[in-house]
Amino acid sequence: MNKLKTLICIPRYWPAVGGSELHTRELAHYLSSYAEITVLNHNSCSSLPNEQACATAKSQIIHDQQIPVHQVAPTSWRRPLLKTLSLFHPKIRLVRPIYDLFFSSVSYKALTQLSTGKDLIHVIYNGMTCVAEQALKVAKQHNIPFVFTPLAHTHTEEGKGWSSSRFLQIYRQADAIIAMTHYEREWLIQRGAHPTKTHVCPVGPLLSNNPDPEHFKKKYNIEQAPSILFLGRHVETKGYQQLAEAAHQVWHKFPETRFIFMGPQTDKSKLFFNSINDSRLLLIPNASDKEKCSALAACDLLCVPSTQESLGVIYLEAWHYAKPVIAANIEVMQTVIHDGQDGLLIPPDTNSIANAITKLLSNPELRLKLGESGQSRVQQHFSWTQLAKKMAQIYCTTLNTHAAIKVYC
Repeated sequence: MNKLKTLICIPRYWPAVGGSELHTRELAHYLSSYAEITVLNHNSCSSLPNEQACATAKSQIIHDQQIPVHQVAPTSWRRPLLKTLSLFHPKIRLVRPIYDLFFSSVSYKALTQLSTGKDLIHVIYNGMTCVAEQALKVAKQHNIPFVFTPLAHTHTEEGKGWSSSRFLQIYRQADAIIAMTHYEREWLIQRGAHPTKTHVCPVGPLLSNNPDPEHFKKKYNIEQAPSILFLGRHVETKGYQQLAEAAHQVWHKFPETRFIFMGPQTDKSKLFFNSINDSRLLLIPNASDKEKCSALAACDLLCVPSTQESLGVIYLEAWHYAKPVIAANIEVMQTVIHDGQDGLLIPPDTNSIANAITKLLSNPELRLKLGESGQSRVQQHFSWTQLAKKMAQIYCTTLNTHAAIKVYC
């Protein structure tokens, strides 16, 4: 098989810390066994909104092992103009098309240069719709395939976000679309994506080496106590409040149980947790990767009753350590977790959460069965080696469909 020359374009990229940034980096490294990867990004800042970060970034080329990463930022008069426009972008709708107009020229120029000699362009979306539009335009001009991973938020209001007219245009014209789940695939097809061009290729868990669960238990004084782990940003849709309220019911039967809330806090979550005075409820807002993995390895189960997910990587990460998971019974999670086989899917209310936790704490054999089944699923379907091979096969199929001149696989 000829090694594919692939341009991966993602507006915000590592060393920015976020799911799409880190998963794209992992995918790029594993894909380098099959393809000659080049990455184009426009910012690597985690702390600013995308438009502001793109306007204030600096242009640079770094090499992440064997992968060249080209960060392209606006220069000359566009830079102060876009910086000013970015400040008003979130509040004033009329500013947004003006910002897009000027940033599109920056992205178009970079895409034109870096796609020369490439076999395909793969855009992974994490904001900046104008970048995806320019990549599609350049791919058509170079007569090479355009692959799109929208990372769709399928819960957004119809006609907005991932179901807006701009996205529908991209879905219709893309040579291949990558969905995270079968549910997302069907959602995209309903909005104009071509069924034979829409594929499912999820991401895998991101885990640090050498977790230390015994040190974690000792540090937080939970050696003998059952522990329930919540892992994620403390926003309402993640269900942290319902889980904390369920703790009181669980304590009636298992009074020593510790509830560990790990992840970035919000102003609202800080107020909520400040109103609870109980040492059995632990807050760890700024955990390292090693501490996160140690918590996963140490806990008895993971409970994140989130009502908005695109895949739910955190459940895969818990499965890696053979931990049972409890998740909200929403459509997308029904295509990831098999209720009663490798986890529990429940209504995301306080009583249901408490009942599910009590059920698992009362039944060690069931916890073991669910955790081991989940671990087997991760090993079989969500390893990065397998996912990279699948993505490379999608590239091959797309290339051969687009122009049956070269045989790529």
